[in-house]
Amino acid sequence: VLIDHSCFKKKSSRCYELPVLYPDYGVGGFVGLTRIRFNAFVDYSVGNTPDFKQTQRSFGGEVILDLRLLRAFNMNLKLQFVQRWDNTEQQQPFFLQHYR
Repeated sequence: VLIDHSCFKKKSSRCYELPVLYPDYGVGGFVGLTRIRFNAFVDYSVGNTPDFKQTQRSFGGEVILDLRLLRAFNMNLKLQFVQRWDNTEQQQPFFLQHYR
């Protein structure tokens, strides 16, 4: 097996997360908001082959809500904004997701 060393990829990513508020607010015993966080990030990557070169750069931010459900389960809701620096097509800028 021959390895083509002319193909390579470089990548770098930086992020910074900080807490914004600790409201410790609840609605009955159903949902409690314990913390609000903000995360800012920048991503950069370069991929090269003998016939093709691609550079991808993006930046964005996230607002993360730490929730407590039924006083027993922890859950996070995240609202994220992502934008490419060299944007050539329209993107969906915001999306909402949950994770544990």
